[in-house]
Amino acid sequence: MTAETLAWTPDSTLGDPILDNPTWAGLIGHHRRFAQRQGLAARYLSEVSPFVALADSADPQAWQDAAKLLEPGEVFALCGTDVVPPPGWETAWVGDGVQLVDVSLAKAADSKALVLRAADVPEMLDLVKRTNPG
Repeated sequence: MTAETLAWTPDSTLGDPILDNPTWAGLIGHHRRFAQRQGLAARYLSEVSPFVALADSADPQAWQDAAKLLEPGEVFALCGTDVVPPPGWETAWVGDGVQLVDVSLAKAADSKALVLRAADVPEMLDLVKRTNPG
């Protein structure tokens, strides 16, 4: 398996600790309908995203569980701090990420916000095709 890792340093002053492991939080939370899970590892369905998440990247069991979710030689993305894959795993690329957090942000409804629906999918897919965000 080959991991592409984005790393950041969690900062408890930035608010919700869910942001310390956002991919894991998403895959066991609001995005679980897009997830495959095996014990301490989870991944997005391959057609959704290349991200894999571990409950704790320092836990050898999490890596064993991830191996059960991945095909041999599959390249995937993994976010985390000080991620060190165990022997037998290869790192293809490591990059730094920045988390933009505003703990003083006042949440309010926006009357101009548009709720996207199934009819908007073709336009969303066109945007993805043109911007290649993943």
